[in-house]
Amino acid sequence: MMRGLICVIMGDIFSRAERGKYQARVAAVWRFASMFGPTAGGWLTDTFSWRAAFYVNLPVGIIAVIAIWFQFPSFHKKGVDRKVDWYGVATLILCIVPLLLALTWVTDYGWGSTRVESLLAWAALMLCAFLYAETRAREPLIPLTLFRNPVISTCSLAVFILGMGMFGVIIYLPLFMQGVLGVSATQSGNLLTPLMMGAVAGSIVTGQMNARVGSYKPSAVAGSILVAIGMILFARMDGNTVHSYVVTGMIIAGIGMGLLQPVYTVAVQNSAPREHMGAATASTAFFRSIGSTVGVAVFGSLLLTKFHSDFTKGVPPGTPARALEFFRNPLMLGPMRSQLEAGFGQYPGGLQLLRLLMADVRNSLIHGLNRIFISSAVIMSLAVILHLFLKDVKLRGRSTDVIDTPPAH
Repeated sequence: MMRGLICVIMGDIFSRAERGKYQARVAAVWRFASMFGPTAGGWLTDTFSWRAAFYVNLPVGIIAVIAIWFQFPSFHKKGVDRKVDWYGVATLILCIVPLLLALTWVTDYGWGSTRVESLLAWAALMLCAFLYAETRAREPLIPLTLFRNPVISTCSLAVFILGMGMFGVIIYLPLFMQGVLGVSATQSGNLLTPLMMGAVAGSIVTGQMNARVGSYKPSAVAGSILVAIGMILFARMDGNTVHSYVVTGMIIAGIGMGLLQPVYTVAVQNSAPREHMGAATASTAFFRSIGSTVGVAVFGSLLLTKFHSDFTKGVPPGTPARALEFFRNPLMLGPMRSQLEAGFGQYPGGLQLLRLLMADVRNSLIHGLNRIFISSAVIMSLAVILHLFLKDVKLRGRSTDVIDTPPAH
């Protein structure tokens, strides 16, 4: 949310030709910080607990609040009468919250469970109510007329696909590293660094390219191709994959992601009317977040379905049912490894049984994760076609940026 607000503010301050450069700088800083996040999170998990990764946000958040309060300028537009779209806010919340809950619980209860189906049905009902509210509001939360613009509609679909295909995979890459390659949580965090480094480099390149060429489409097409190549490389991984191969795929996908990320905001702000700048910019962050949530849920369902099927076939005969309870969710096996060794070690032959079960987990994870990576490769390959059809509207500077003049009231 904060990053989306920053993009809105930059759209209000800088001309269309300049926005890409500054938004790329913000994206680069964000990616640069993300380079240290996975490693720090992995170290905190290995050293203390996974809860420590959340507590570390408290002091950082406090510093950010203080800096914004004392250093951030305050702008107030005079003579402007605004009306909050409360019906739109309420129906959107009542749609998104059940949707997120359903997508979160689908990995535990399945798509056919009453809980998940009820939440999805309610979310669909509230979506209809939200769309109706937007057609009646004086100042709609998300003006539906924006999506008549081919650039905004294409970017909204593209950023949703990117969130689903790319960010959904990023969640499961550390699981491949820990569960298949056998690295620790700290090492898996280190292995994510090339992805973030590539994203930083891509963000810097796309900012300079957009500013000098005056066009965002070359970055969009090149970035989508690189992300698709990275996903294809991930889809070819198996139990014999070496670390250098994973790093290569991460660098390529990271550069592509860095090229793509600022493009959507620049393209949308370049096409949206001045009065709808905030809503149009926020829509890109909204669709990216929803796409990543859908991707994690769908890919998680694919993973667990294949994992449970293969794992059950490989369980040694006579294994106690109580011992298998720990293996229902492969995502928790890494942090629980030391606890499992302590628990199984209390019984004769327990450690050997644990080794057999963990070998079964590894083989099952390879098959389940391969489904995810193949699905993502297909999705991102199709996204290349979508970016080829993205309308290229020339970026304009201050001298010709007539549309950026605030409307008269």
